[in-house]
Amino acid sequence: MTTKEKYEFYSDAFSVLPGITFFPMMGEYVIKYKKKTVGGLYDDKLLIKITAASTDFLSEASRVTPYAGAKEMFSVENLPDPASLGRLFDAMYAELPYPKKRHKKFSENHVNLR
Repeated sequence: MTTKEKYEFYSDAFSVLPGITFFPMMGEYVIKYKKKTVGGLYDDKLLIKITAASTDFLSEASRVTPYAGAKEMFSVENLPDPASLGRLFDAMYAELPYPKKRHKKFSENHVNLR
């Protein structure tokens, strides 16, 4: 689980980047850049998705799996300066898919049988 202090540290550090949002999810935080997922905070660690751009930028970073069944991600030990991080996220943005559209739980034709 990611602590509130670590979340606040990263949210403050990323606040200079327009388009960054953090979404809490089961004790961790998903990091989105202009609505596309670029990484997350898992167990107090900053993890970045593996793409061609992040591989070039984070070539020395170790690869870890945030939880069982998840894809590997880069573990970022030393936070890059905001300008470099912004360039990385801009490059990753072009490589990442748009979020899938969520379907409504109930259609407009749904009838409650209670």
